[in-house]
Amino acid sequence: MIIRLKHFSEGLLTAFIILLHLVSAAQPEMGSAGDSPGKSVIINNIFIEGNKVTHESIIERELMFGPNDTLTYSEISNLLERSRENLMNTSLFNFVDIETTEASHRMVNVKIKVTERWYVWPWPILKISDRNFNVWWQTKELRRLSYGFRIEWQNVRGRMERLLATFQFGYDQVYEFQYRFPYLDKKKTMGLAFGSGLARNHEVAFRTFENKQEFFRLEDDYSRSDFYTFINLNVRPSIYNSYSFQLRYDKQNFADTLVSANPYFSDGDDYKNYFSAYFNFKSDHRDYKPYPLEGYYFDVELHKVWLLLYRANTINFF
Repeated sequence: MIIRLKHFSEGLLTAFIILLHLVSAAQPEMGSAGDSPGKSVIINNIFIEGNKVTHESIIERELMFGPNDTLTYSEISNLLERSRENLMNTSLFNFVDIETTEASHRMVNVKIKVTERWYVWPWPILKISDRNFNVWWQTKELRRLSYGFRIEWQNVRGRMERLLATFQFGYDQVYEFQYRFPYLDKKKTMGLAFGSGLARNHEVAFRTFENKQEFFRLEDDYSRSDFYTFINLNVRPSIYNSYSFQLRYDKQNFADTLVSANPYFSDGDDYKNYFSAYFNFKSDHRDYKPYPLEGYYFDVELHKVWLLLYRANTINFF
């Protein structure tokens, strides 16, 4: 009799657990079948966790919904997923999770949990100035090495700003600095970027002879130097569309002896400076930019270059 009661109690307990599971599965959750997809609810609050560096306003910029929005269950399910994709496409986070909890009748809270990436990336620089390692190994001249470091700092100040700096010393020198402000206005639709750089080389390829490339070298001076500076205006009126306008100035200087060996220009100038304007429109509806599975993308780009203080025709790039 005891055994029968034991088996009866175990069976009753198992049935009770199954019943609880079925009841809990039938409870109304966001996007579940417990409520009609057409039933509307109001978003009460949005809670963000895990953003130790990133400002909440940067995260809120990528959301497809906001507090006090009235949406149906089917709409919220779709907008939650699209918002998660938008946050992943900022390249600020390794993981993004979004879930909802019931706040009261017809009101829900949204909880966003992000896992931030590492934002500071330094790279050491060690380069040889010869065409390849085998050529350099024949002389093993340490003075022909270039060295330094490059740093890329993403999400500066937690505002999605980006800093890029390069300091290369030695035989070939490179000095570069760029900074990008993605958002300058309160609506976060306009941004600005600017930068300058200088590169100087002791040795450059200047002609071919009998199917072989020949190099021109100056040991005590630089054969060629390149300088550039630019300013870039970015406009992002919506989540998926953006515009970019850039103005840029470049100047290249060549040693007199290099121009004498093989004139770069018909009038024998030892420098070239030019001004360029750039426009880009981008429409990006991909679900995940690095490995898209759904959506589409296209862009339109125009580039115009004007040579300054130069008698020949201008050059057009499209």
